[in-house]
Amino acid sequence: MANSLIQRLTFWKSTLQGWWLIVTTILAVWGVLGSFRDDFLTPEQQAKWVMRLLFPRWYWLVIGFLVITVIAILEGAYRTHARKVKELNASHDTNVEGIKETHKSAIEQLEKQHESDLTELNEGHRKMHLALMKIHEKEVEWRKEIFKSTVDSNAKSMKDIHNRYRAQAEEQSRKIRVQSSRILKLTKQTEHKLIFEVHPKPQSQAYVQYHPSFNKYLITANLEIHLENHDTTPRTIKRWEAWLIRKTKRGTEKKIREASILVLDKSGKETTLERVDILGITPDHWLHCALELPARYGKRLNQNCFLRVTLEATRQKPYPLDLDVDWQKAYTSGTNVYVTPRK
Repeated sequence: MANSLIQRLTFWKSTLQGWWLIVTTILAVWGVLGSFRDDFLTPEQQAKWVMRLLFPRWYWLVIGFLVITVIAILEGAYRTHARKVKELNASHDTNVEGIKETHKSAIEQLEKQHESDLTELNEGHRKMHLALMKIHEKEVEWRKEIFKSTVDSNAKSMKDIHNRYRAQAEEQSRKIRVQSSRILKLTKQTEHKLIFEVHPKPQSQAYVQYHPSFNKYLITANLEIHLENHDTTPRTIKRWEAWLIRKTKRGTEKKIREASILVLDKSGKETTLERVDILGITPDHWLHCALELPARYGKRLNQNCFLRVTLEATRQKPYPLDLDVDWQKAYTSGTNVYVTPRK
């Protein structure tokens, strides 16, 4: 009851909030008229004013009627407002219940859909697992077949790989030998300003001939050469020297026999390069080397034996050049064989 009265009075206050200004205005006018009455009217006139405004009964009736009418209007408006609020609350409660029911139904549907999706996903996982097991079985069979074929072709593959690696190793070794030869040549050019080079096959050749009457081997080598002076000043040749050398198993070198040397020009005329100032590159010449070797040494010539021709010049160390000869071919063919720089 108290809450209803408080709500009713609060509603009336909010409804009559605009009328307070009108009442205040009327009271202010009434006060001004009262001040006019008191200040400007005589007592007789003031008595008439009071008699005219306060004592007529109909005036009070009008005021009472107006007050009752305002209260009735306010009560009707309040009841109408209360009824609408109640209807709104009822509608809100109905909507809330509907939303709850809809939400509950949606949750149940989602749970059912989730269970269905889980069931379908589990079934898919089971099928995938079976498929993976089949693939694994096939892979095991394939591995067995591959292993069997690998074992069968292993010997051939290993042989091919070995041949390929051996070819690569030989090519690498050849490149290293070429590079080492270049480095050796550059080193020799640094240490030796005056050098000579032997022209390889087919110009330079060697010949081995056995003389039964003397029981000796005659070895001759015709070498086509030219000289190069890498200095800016002339150099002079002191002498030439040629030896047949054997390399022992211990890696040491043993001199077997010294050869005699004859220098010829390209026309075959004997000449000498000793005591001649050489500058730049000379024309080609022939070095004719010859030596006799007892049969007991000649039969033992092999690839460990080689010729070493040495140039001695002024203001430098002796410059040696080692040459290989195919002794076995020279024995069996009885013809000239090529002479090549020793690697």
